[in-house]
Amino acid sequence: MNLNETRNELSVAGKNGIGFILSGSVIWIIITFIFSLPMGMYEKNILMLFATGIMFPLSLLISTIIKADWKFSGNPLASLGIYLNLSQVIYFPILIWAIAKRPENDVMFFAIIVGAHFFPFGWFYISKPYYIMSPIKNNPYL
Repeated sequence: MNLNETRNELSVAGKNGIGFILSGSVIWIIITFIFSLPMGMYEKNILMLFATGIMFPLSLLISTIIKADWKFSGNPLASLGIYLNLSQVIYFPILIWAIAKRPENDVMFFAIIVGAHFFPFGWFYISKPYYIMSPIKNNPYL
């Protein structure tokens, strides 16, 4: 099986990662709600971080409902998807710094981290929307 066939298999079986995108959309709706509440910025930032904790369980639930298989135990590229997701964890110390130094900019830092990790999934899922949304998501002025 060549690389393109392997990626096609991942893309089709995983339904282009739509379970994770839908889960992320729910998280951003929750974050929007949190930032509309009348409370301090520090509390809003902490609640935002807690809200992200439901990302993986919600992704599992949505993937189960839409019957997306992203485990791919027989596919040699399967672990690459995990590494692409885990790479954004490296940037969380910057987010923690932002909470401490510039709490009013925390959502922007978080959006940049999330948006930047979309880009390699354009290649992984052979899906142009990931390429398109990465710089859009990274631009806090859009």
